[in-house]
Amino acid sequence: MSSMKYFVFSDIHSCLDKLKLALMEAGYDECNDNHKLLFLGDAFDKGAEHYETYLFLKENIKNGKLLWTLGNHECFLLSSLAKNTASKFTKSTIRDIALGLDDKAVNYTDTECIQVLKNNKVDQFILDNTVRYYETNNYVFTHGIIPINNDNTYDINWRSKEEKDWYKFINTGFKKLIDNNIRIPNKTLVCGHMYTGNMHKSSLPYYTNGIIAIDGNGYKPKGKLNVIVIED
Repeated sequence: MSSMKYFVFSDIHSCLDKLKLALMEAGYDECNDNHKLLFLGDAFDKGAEHYETYLFLKENIKNGKLLWTLGNHECFLLSSLAKNTASKFTKSTIRDIALGLDDKAVNYTDTECIQVLKNNKVDQFILDNTVRYYETNNYVFTHGIIPINNDNTYDINWRSKEEKDWYKFINTGFKKLIDNNIRIPNKTLVCGHMYTGNMHKSSLPYYTNGIIAIDGNGYKPKGKLNVIVIED
């Protein structure tokens, strides 16, 4: 049996056209049963294709082609929907998705747009289809980093940490692991969230012992939406 080939990407921030081009260049074939999309979170905000990104995620999850780890921007959207208040990050996302779901939303207030998303269970869609991490034989995939101890040491119980602990580290960049020499034993962590250029002055993926970071600020004109291919 052939090993699964994962096409891994992160931080697309509603830049769907860039993602589709990057997937094509990486050789992704949606008709190949051994090709799987592995998205490391931050679906929305910053870009412009919010509704189109939502549809892309729905379609590929329905077809069993996409795995999705929770990002901090998914948390921002869930928080806005729960509090009935759009934030600076989520305002455009909420309005654009609402307009895609209801053409009358062009005249709606932010609160009414939020209700459109809730009526269409966008929040439940995110909750039902995201995981904190995904693990294969040789890799762990997550948005930020895994939970670590308060004294910046490896926590052997990171897999079972509570949601509040995960949220903190979803918002933490991989440099924290490098600075404290923390690695997952016998695994390589693949993560997004933190711009790779902070480490090697490039938008290309950053590779170091036990860590692969892939957020190339793809939503920016000079950034790069990276797709790496991992077989495992």
